[in-house]
Parts: sequence; structure tokens; C-alpha cells
Amino acid sequence: MGRLRSLRRPQQPGFQIPALPRFPAGAPGPDPGRQAQPGQPEASAPRSQDPQSQRDRSFFGLRRQVIEEAAGLVRPLAGKLLSLRSPGRPEACWGYNFDWQQRFELVPKGSPNIICTTFSGNALLDANERTPVSDWSEAALSAAEFVRNDLFSRDARGRAWFHYTLVAADEVHNANLLGAAYLCRVGRVTGDTKYIEPALEAARSSVASQHEDGSWAYGQAPTQQWIDNFHTGFNLVALRRIRDYAGTTEFDGAIRRGFDFFKGHFFREDGAPKYFHDAVFPIDIHSAAQSIITLTEFADFGEDNIDLAFSVLDWTLRYLRHPKGYFFFQRRPGFTSRTPLMRWSQAWMLLALATLLDAKGPEP
Repeated sequence: MGRLRSLRRPQQPGFQIPALPRFPAGAPGPDPGRQAQPGQPEASAPRSQDPQSQRDRSFFGLRRQVIEEAAGLVRPLAGKLLSLRSPGRPEACWGYNFDWQQRFELVPKGSPNIICTTFSGNALLDANERTPVSDWSEAALSAAEFVRNDLFSRDARGRAWFHYTLVAADEVHNANLLGAAYLCRVGRVTGDTKYIEPALEAARSSVASQHEDGSWAYGQAPTQQWIDNFHTGFNLVALRRIRDYAGTTEFDGAIRRGFDFFKGHFFREDGAPKYFHDAVFPIDIHSAAQSIITLTEFADFGEDNIDLAFSVLDWTLRYLRHPKGYFFFQRRPGFTSRTPLMRWSQAWMLLALATLLDAKGPEP
């Protein structure tokens, strides 16, 4: 999808996108740890580095606006990312730096998953596009082999899926489509169709599961039938990546229906991003960030999409941002969790701001 050279937003005197802070190289960031619940104090956890935040895709996405300032950080961050690969695996793959609970299985610390692996692989490809380094390109290709060989399967009915983890053969749409999009990118870069063919098969499975109104449930299991903001956004952006990298129009109808549902169901009139299609709360920073990203990526789908992205940003700056500059986790009726989560909040809002700035282009 082509980038827009100039974007408009509602005229508000004195409004400007906040300046992005400087991040010193090697500075440690807070780990998610436990997330505070209403009536409980916010707890801290030992600091460690999570590949999904350490990958710092946000830095690689800054491009025009602050790329010269960030350029010196790319090489050490990419090197650190390579050092955080899941241990004991022949391919490059990544997992979270903490144990985490899926619906029915406990996933141990370091166990690779498709989210960390594709985000890390994309970050390495982004870095390699600017400064080719063989270690980066080889790791990105190795990650594609992991996704293709270890996370891909067909069920008893022949439907193809990329699974979230090695622990369980779950069928989660955003994980499936993110895996497909990554393989399509690698296929485009290498010219090898062995990556694109299974990716298109898997994408067809998720598209076939799209509801008539354009929505997707989170996953296929009976316990995964909720419809939420940011996972819908992940699905849409991934499908556009598949379209562009694979050079196909096969999914255009599903993309249009999905975006129309997204835009029509996940925003209050004041710009607040709803969590569910039928319920506002909790208002989550991930919903805010991915809403900005999705609306910006789909700017060509409607003249007011960028206006809506700025409305979400305005609301987020007003209600989910600390005066010091960091973003809060969630807002609920009568309670706001102000925990400054690095992976969930800061990195994702930095990526959202970078995406909006990148699309906006340099000031005249």
C-alpha cells in the first residue's frame, strides 16, 4: 500500500503531535509483571527484556521523522534481538520472557510463538532494507522456516492454519494472518513461492471464518468467540500485507467488509477506542494504538479515516497519558491502571505515533 504524502486532521488551535522522546541506548525498560486490578496497588516486577518490545520495531518504523537520530540504535538493538532468540531451537524464533497462560495451556518462558517471531523477523527485515547485514537477513529467513515448518498445519478437513505456539494447535485469526503476512513478505523478498503458497492457504481459512457483517471472533474455539478492537485491526493490516506482498486481489472483499465493521463498531463519538464491538470498557492502550495504526494504514479507504485516527490520538493523550510522557495501561469506570508497561503500552504507542508521522510526511 502506498504511503500518503500529506494528511489532514480536524483544525484545533495549538494541536501538534507530541515530540517523540529520546531513548538512551541500552536503557532498561519496565517489565509487564502483574497488572493492577481495581482496588489493588500496582506491583512492579524484576526488569528483564522481552523480544516483542526489545525488537523495537517502533525505532525501525520512525523512518523520515527521526531516522537520523535513531540510526545509531538500530545495530545494537538488532544485535540484542538476535541474542534473545529462544534457546535450544535450530531456527531463529522468539518467545516471551515470562511464563504465560493460554486458555488451556501454560506456555513456559522462552517458548517461541508466532507473534514474537514474526514481529522480530519483520524488524530484522526492516533494518536490513536500510543497512544490509547478513546476520539479520539470515535470521529473518530462518524465522520464516520456523513459521512454515513448525507452526503450520492442516486440520482433519484440510483447512490450513498457522498456530500461535508449539504448545497447542489453536486456531486464532490474528496469529494465523500475521504468520501468513510474514511468509508473504519473505516470499516477496526471496522470490520463493514455497512461502507464499501455505500463507495464502492459511489466509483463506481465516477469511472463510469471517462473519457476514465483516467481523471475526478472536478464534475458532467456543471460548474464543468475542470480537475486539485490536485483534480485528491486526487481522485487517495483515490481510493488506498479504494482498500487497503476494500481489493478489483475492481478499479485497473481505478486507473491505472487515474495515467497514471495524470503523463502524469500535469508536465512541468522542474518539475513545472501544474494547469490544458491543462494549466500551476496558479502554485499553493497545486498542488506542492499533486503532491509530489501522486507520492510518487504511487512509485510502475514506477521507475521514485520518481525522478519526487523530480523534483517537486526542482522546488517548487526554486520558491515557501521564504528564511525564508515558502511557497508561487501561481505563475503566472509576479506575485507571497507570502501570507504564513497556511491551503493551509504550512500544505500541510509539509505533502508532511513528506510523502516523511516517504517513504524514515531513513538514513543508
